[in-house]
Amino acid sequence: MALRGLAGAALAVCLAVVACTPSAEPRTRSFDEPRCLSGAGIPEGKTGVIYAAAGEDPYNAELYEIELGRRICMRQLTEGARISEVTAGDGMLIVSNARGIIGDRIELFRDGRFQPVPQIGRPYAFGPALSPDGHTLALIAAHGPGNRVKAIVVISLSDGHRTRLFASRSSRELPGGIAWGPAGELAFPYGDRRQQHLVIVPLPGDPPKLISDQDVWAPTIRWHPGDLIALGAPIAFREGRTLLLTPDGGEVALIEGWSPVGWSPSGGLLLLQRRDGTLGFATGPRWRPRILGPSPVGPIYSASGWLEGPIPGVVPQRTEAPPTGSP
Repeated sequence: MALRGLAGAALAVCLAVVACTPSAEPRTRSFDEPRCLSGAGIPEGKTGVIYAAAGEDPYNAELYEIELGRRICMRQLTEGARISEVTAGDGMLIVSNARGIIGDRIELFRDGRFQPVPQIGRPYAFGPALSPDGHTLALIAAHGPGNRVKAIVVISLSDGHRTRLFASRSSRELPGGIAWGPAGELAFPYGDRRQQHLVIVPLPGDPPKLISDQDVWAPTIRWHPGDLIALGAPIAFREGRTLLLTPDGGEVALIEGWSPVGWSPSGGLLLLQRRDGTLGFATGPRWRPRILGPSPVGPIYSASGWLEGPIPGVVPQRTEAPPTGSP
């Protein structure tokens, strides 16, 4: 009778905490509703969507879908992912995840999960940049003794063919972020920690061109379809600064205190942010920043190009939640 009483008590405790048996069914959880900016929206006709790595900590950024329009709303797509770079084109979203010594793991994000990139798997590299048509991926790969020298490689996502377009001359000189131009060109800052210059590779097979001989220390780069290049300082490490150049190196404007996030698809508007996460925008010809409001998810560290709408199949990551009653 005593044993039967103990068994009954144990069963009562088990029912109280619900999840005391290994057969308890796991539940899935989804993310909260989108968080929207309390300030003003994007001017009429400049609507779209970007995908971004954002958060209060640059080393633990999450992936967000950001809707740009009369209201600016941000939907979280991942949890605990540590996203560092984001690029998108023609229905494909590629991110850098799981930071490594010789690069970050490059993956496709679709259907709420990370997947291998077509033709290349999950390579470790830096600065992935999808071409506007989504057919080619450019990235910065380590090579040479000790993987200390960096090269810019373009990879066809249809057949996996690789072409090395540019290689640094030493471990001290490194290419920065990569941007695709309207005619298939590639632009990137290049140099050491003290000084960088803008370099453009016109087309595969053509020699690189040094465009600007001024200091453009700016790993963030965005190329506008109407032929303006925005170079920006990384807000994670210093105050914002945006330099607008023409592809031949002519200076158009210098926007102090702000870093570039992305150009509108139709041109003429550059989305900006300050180091504290405040979002704004500037339009030509004067390029004076106008404040939109504080970002509800923190600063943006990397963003895709400005798309006309959401990418089909990109939905929030589904994570296994602990059973009810577990700690």
